Amino acid sequence: MQTRLMVPILVAAMTGWLAACTTEERDVDTTPAVRSAEEAADAQGEANVALQDTYPAWRATANPIGNAGPNAEAIVRGGARATTIHVDLDSGESGATYPWHIHSGDCGDAQPPVVGAAEAYPPIQVGGGGEGDAEATIDATLDPEGDYILNVHLSPARLDSIVACGELVQSSSPEY
Repeated sequence: MQTRLMVPILVAAMTGWLAACTTEERDVDTTPAVRSAEEAADAQGEANVALQDTYPAWRATANPIGNAGPNAEAIVRGGARATTIHVDLDSGESGATYPWHIHSGDCGDAQPPVVGAAEAYPPIQVGGGGEGDAEATIDATLDPEGDYILNVHLSPARLDSIVACGELVQSSSPEY
């Protein structure tokens, strides 16, 4: 009988205790160094948004030409003075070396011009699993209104043979 009386009393006590606990917003005093770091982070975030609006990011998926050859994906991040490109390749020939470039134009062009200096693009070295990657930083800014492609070439000696090609499309959030 006493247990039946204890339960309502405990429930009433807990309800009163929880009602007394309120969540109120309080200002937390931080050090000048923390405030400065927070302000810098806020400014950097705003700068990154403005930078992305001015210099868009791009993605490309290069498919094999003629149903044989490697596949490649590129992520391109533009900037005021330079553009960084990261490319991942799979289904390549183990031990092969594939030169690659960003070109202006489209995949139907016979020899579209390379964007930036051709020597700025290190070739992709393919490992035993048929995969490889490379990264380049070129001294060029991509025009948001321009047409660009990723070309993967057969070998350093056969730059005239393209084994994979894909168009660059603007992307809101490229991730490496």
